Amino acid sequence: MTKRQNNKNVMKLISGCLLMYGFFTMPMLHAAENTESSPDESYPDKFKISLGSYFIQDTNTEVSVNSSVGNIGTIIDMERDLGTDDRLSVPRLDGYYRFNDKHRLDFAWANVKREGTRTIALQIDIGDETFVANDVIASKVDTTFLKLAYAYSFYKSSKVELSLIAGLNLLDYSLVMDNKTSGRVETADVTVPLPVFGMSMDYTIAPRWLAHFKFETFYLEYDDKIRGSLIDAGLGLEYRVLKNMGLGIDFSRFALDAKVESSSYTGGVTDLYRGINLYVSAYF
Repeated sequence: MTKRQNNKNVMKLISGCLLMYGFFTMPMLHAAENTESSPDESYPDKFKISLGSYFIQDTNTEVSVNSSVGNIGTIIDMERDLGTDDRLSVPRLDGYYRFNDKHRLDFAWANVKREGTRTIALQIDIGDETFVANDVIASKVDTTFLKLAYAYSFYKSSKVELSLIAGLNLLDYSLVMDNKTSGRVETADVTVPLPVFGMSMDYTIAPRWLAHFKFETFYLEYDDKIRGSLIDAGLGLEYRVLKNMGLGIDFSRFALDAKVESSSYTGGVTDLYRGINLYVSAYF
């Protein structure tokens, strides 16, 4: 896919999500404005922290690492070529802190560790190392996601909250390829910082039921050193079991396409995760 085609696809997806956001929020705003406030029990909402188990149903990770003299590395499909896990469960942490009704700080963290062992069918060039056909490769890829973002609630009622989001995603990738045939090991590490902008919606269906939707994205090019696009979207439902405790489910999709040129890493990462997050929340 060319660079221009990639930009067009990103813009089409962003436009579609904006239209969907407006399609769903306008009726909810109208309903909220026409609903009289009720003396329902109020719940604490200053600080929220959620611990979940993220069940990843589908992954697609491609990595390339150029050599120290500039030779282009092989684009490796981690699942197809090296047999890394494509279905697994990992811990995930989410939450926010409200400064007041209009302003809050969102945060999220997750760590995905995958392993695989496979006899490769074709030659693979990664960094300064060459792995030839029929070598037995034990691979590990460790991905850490960390997000900090500021959210401004431009509309907030007893039933609906609409927010604009701006923040930073730090994505840390660590790759280890251990050649069991020759005994050689090649490693690569890269941290990809990508700013994100987005929107979120919370809708109180009933006093104890909350539906939420978020969409965050960004595309960045900086001095031919980094080029990347990111899309993070989720749709979920939460039930407030107790005044300070909730149980919820999120359906999420995360996609990244980045090219990096730095002193420690030159190459590319393409990543896609789709899954379900089952979590418990504490409110204070």
